[in-house]
Amino acid sequence: MLSQVKAIVKNMKARIDRKVWESEFCQVLGITPWHYSLQGIAVTVALFVVILLVCGVAEWLEGGAL
Repeated sequence: MLSQVKAIVKNMKARIDRKVWESEFCQVLGITPWHYSLQGIAVTVALFVVILLVCGVAEWLEGGAL
């Protein structure tokens, strides 16, 4: 049973990876299958948090300058 589930998941991952590589939208944006991995999602979230912090500090500094 477990080997069947493993084979199904592996097959689905291969299909998704192939669709991402073939997608013109993903090619234009530079998205690869790595971006859909757990590591890729973690990097994206970390980058988003950094951007929020930078914007928050800029807003705080702008408010403090008035």
